[in-house]
Amino acid sequence: MLRAAAGVRVEVGDGSEQLPVVREDLASEAVGGRGLVLLDAVADKWGVGPRLAGGKTVWFECRGDDSG
Repeated sequence: MLRAAAGVRVEVGDGSEQLPVVREDLASEAVGGRGLVLLDAVADKWGVGPRLAGGKTVWFECRGDDSG
């Protein structure tokens, strides 16, 4: 028996051309800057690419659960 689940891909774009930075050196009381650290921990793949109209798109993919 072969099971396959496509999973999901999410893309979020903005008009800024500044690339996001994974910041792992934040103080414990910092209120921001952890988004990509969390994304890296839970997504199977993620990346950043340019938008045709300018700016960038951050995307991530999570595979579906095919365990049972």
